[in-house]
Amino acid sequence: MRTIFIGLAWVLLALMPLQSAWGSQAKLRILIPVGGEDTATGFDNGTVGTSGIGITLINPISQDTRVGAGYTYFRGRLVDAPENQEQYVAVLTAHMLSLGGEYSGISLTQDFSLVLGVYVDFPISGLGTVDSASNNGPSSDATGVSGSGGFASIGITNGRWEILGYYQQTELTFHGLTVSRDSETEEVALNLQSFGIGLGYLF
Repeated sequence: MRTIFIGLAWVLLALMPLQSAWGSQAKLRILIPVGGEDTATGFDNGTVGTSGIGITLINPISQDTRVGAGYTYFRGRLVDAPENQEQYVAVLTAHMLSLGGEYSGISLTQDFSLVLGVYVDFPISGLGTVDSASNNGPSSDATGVSGSGGFASIGITNGRWEILGYYQQTELTFHGLTVSRDSETEEVALNLQSFGIGLGYLF
């Protein structure tokens, strides 16, 4: 996690000249899922744990409307169900490109307004490993990742800080990453649906 924050700090520094030239701002968003449904091909009835953090470069096109392009770091960990004879553990990461927009033209008070956001995510690269925890099956590494995702949020902002609720759906397939059970091999794929709360800050 420390490496992620250092990387995001360098991204912010790199974006500063663009912010000055284009009048853009950068938004750092941290999401905390509180519910949803996650399924993983090859890990039926297993445990799926995910986390993510993202940063977006936002450019105003009107007083209340902004378009954004950003980066999201995704991390997942899959653990087999205890009843499975072959016990696998998978660690997955993906770097996602986000494109979308926000609208904040609904005032709640003099200082606070409602902000609505919609983004579409695409993986640009990723890594994944599967290891046999029980030493009964082979290990494998991902050769690539494909898929897409969507993100919608509604929040309250004072122009700088934002508290939001969100819904997110992501589908990712990690090519070459497989698990073997009963002489059958399956490629690891994720279908993630989550909702939760988040905190955003506009630089």
